[in-house]
Amino acid sequence: VEMGSAEEAQKAISELNGIEFEGRTLVVSEARPQEDRPRRSEGGRSEGGRGPRKARW
Repeated sequence: VEMGSAEEAQKAISELNGIEFEGRTLVVSEARPQEDRPRRSEGGRSEGGRGPRKARW
């Protein structure tokens, strides 16, 4: 979501972060560039997401 100003963004974060919605707690924060996010382990896989799917008939 893009906001009109930094002040509007901070107000939305302050008002929405931590509220409960449909039984779940929302976590609202300012977006960070993708390269700044920590990498998650792929459970032993080397590169690329999931392998091919197996058909279940």
